[in-house]
Amino acid sequence: KNTASNNISNNNSTMTMKLLFVTATAVMAVFAAAPGAVASSIRGVHNYDSESSLSFDEKPQDSTFFANGSGGSPFDDGLRAGRSEANMLWRHAGGTCSAAWREFPDSVDRRIRDKGWLSSSNWRTRAFNQGARAGMNEVVTQKEKECFHDSADECVDLGDTAARILAYNHCGKFTTLQHHSSWRRECRAAAIDQCRAQVRNEVRNGCGSPSTQDLRILKSKCWNQVLTMIGDLDHFEAY
Repeated sequence: KNTASNNISNNNSTMTMKLLFVTATAVMAVFAAAPGAVASSIRGVHNYDSESSLSFDEKPQDSTFFANGSGGSPFDDGLRAGRSEANMLWRHAGGTCSAAWREFPDSVDRRIRDKGWLSSSNWRTRAFNQGARAGMNEVVTQKEKECFHDSADECVDLGDTAARILAYNHCGKFTTLQHHSSWRRECRAAAIDQCRAQVRNEVRNGCGSPSTQDLRILKSKCWNQVLTMIGDLDHFEAY
């Protein structure tokens, strides 16, 4: 009886040892295969999810991939086409900041319409057109930033010129242009009067004092003399 009990006990011990060995082997295999998963199971499911999301070693796309339009989609093709077209229009507009106010953006809007980049019936062409519009508007924004934000030169020049025009109009040297037709007439009359007043002295300096009759004749000739000199023969008088 004792011998049978001992055999049973020995068999149980052997089975227990085998079971422990198998269990240990399985645990070691699990640790070797997925140590993070086992460790995380101790810390909770939430931590496992966050750790597993970091274990793939994924990197986000470089932002320049989108900024440069270097993809191969219809949208990227449109981006490149739009940028190229807008830069060409900028050069044609003179490439100066004065064009950035109206001429350049207006030409961009016209070119978008002329190219038919506003709409389409299929998704590929719509994507291309959307990219083309975005590319052109990118260049418009870029030029406006360069001209109106990055440097104050355009703004200062514009303000200085506006002030010069206002000052010119305000100071009035040439604002009475409505009277310009009388200026010629008044100047002509003043020249004739000056001739009549000066002719006696000129004759006296040249050949002695003129007689009264000669002086009257000479003074009467001042009218035609002045008109002849300025080419105003419409008012010429015959004597």
